[in-house]
Amino acid sequence: MKLSQTFKTITLCTICLAYAALLLARPAVGAAALRDGLILCAERLIPSLLPFLVLAGFVLRSGMAAAIGKTLSPLTNRVFRLPGVCAPVILMALIGGYPVGLSLTASLVHSNQLSPADAREMTRFCFAAGPAFVVLGIGQSLLNSPKAGWIIFTALAVSALIIGLIIPQKTQDKTHYHNPEQDKINHRIVLLSTALTDSVKSAVQQMLLICIWTLLFSTLCAYLQLFVHSDYVLTAGQAMLEVTAGTQALTSLSSLPLITAALAWGGLCVHVQLLDSLKQCGQKLWRFMLWRLVHAVLAALLCHALLIVFPVVLPDLSVSVSAIPSARLWQFSAPAAMGLAAMSVGLLLTISRNQRVYKN
Repeated sequence: MKLSQTFKTITLCTICLAYAALLLARPAVGAAALRDGLILCAERLIPSLLPFLVLAGFVLRSGMAAAIGKTLSPLTNRVFRLPGVCAPVILMALIGGYPVGLSLTASLVHSNQLSPADAREMTRFCFAAGPAFVVLGIGQSLLNSPKAGWIIFTALAVSALIIGLIIPQKTQDKTHYHNPEQDKINHRIVLLSTALTDSVKSAVQQMLLICIWTLLFSTLCAYLQLFVHSDYVLTAGQAMLEVTAGTQALTSLSSLPLITAALAWGGLCVHVQLLDSLKQCGQKLWRFMLWRLVHAVLAALLCHALLIVFPVVLPDLSVSVSAIPSARLWQFSAPAAMGLAAMSVGLLLTISRNQRVYKN
């Protein structure tokens, strides 16, 4: 065990030193990648993720999740063999984007509303790209076809649900996990203003972490081009590292099933962001990544089947990624501006609250 920890430490230190050496040796490449990453966060990630992060947190903190769970408990128990409280989490995981599902699952475990055994099973399929990112960011922006975006999203969502349906699950300790303190929580009067404020603060913190990780992995994808000269290997490497850069690179192949597989995989950038949530759910990272591979294969097959029934004619996308015009810093995006403003307000509220705590 000690030898394994030493190996992990040495590996991480080596990666950090190599990353620092690349930044010093080729600063222009890193600066350009960071600039493009900032534009990516402002135009795609923040508008598509921030509203759902706030909404998901509010649903959980306001007591709506418990109410929805009671209503849908029979359906959730019979279909997924999971407690009713998981119903809103499954729904938000499909429409909210990558971090929402597992973040909510970890929150349920932390508040003793869900057992670790149930949480581990939810990590298998409560992971998907949201419709805002897939339909608008991928379908309309990259592929110039909203119909293609809806086909990709349908394949991702249905394949995730299939994994939740067909995977054998344990029957013990499923629907009767009970916490004595939970009765007090369920009957407590929840202040909606407090729930909304806490949801905004939590969403801002999660959004900042997502953006920072995206910036780091964007630079890795940029430096990868210095060492990999095969277009196919480079595209595969970018898809494994960061989902947005990977899907943009895959557009040159004009293959919707491959793009769907990359979105189902999610990229190491997203996987790293979920390490804390996976730890709270008791799920090993390698097992989580294995299920992502299963999801990728199944989603690609479903996308291929959907294209046979609903064919899509894409414009000529057989251009290199470098030929795609990059966005300009002076372009204005109303959703992005609102998202940045919300993040700023959340940070100010957090700083103000911390100052009051320290004074007291």
